[in-house]
Amino acid sequence: MKRITFVIVIMTALWVFGKVVVEKDSYVFSSEIAQQTTPVAQELDSINKEIEVLKDRRNMYLARAYNNDLNAERWQFESNRYLDARQAWNDADADREAARRIQLQIDALEKKREQIVVQHPDKR
Repeated sequence: MKRITFVIVIMTALWVFGKVVVEKDSYVFSSEIAQQTTPVAQELDSINKEIEVLKDRRNMYLARAYNNDLNAERWQFESNRYLDARQAWNDADADREAARRIQLQIDALEKKREQIVVQHPDKR
């Protein structure tokens, strides 16, 4: 039980720390973009913000899958909890699938961003 609590605390700390760093970097990037009010710069800013939102959502699904896997591993050895374990494994698989679909959206947005940068190299 202590190990699971420790893992959850570490994951939460990493998530919070990562979010603070991303917000700080996004703010700096947004202030740079604000100086360039071209439609291309605004579109790049919009794409970057959407990518960050999708990455947060993907990481949430991956964390849920990890927690479901931990629960399933524990529950499979407890009496009368095997069905709960199977459900947790199914939930973990569903969460990983959702994270995979979100990653495809992220990849498409990054490809779109790269195409815009190639077409307008001076608007980076």
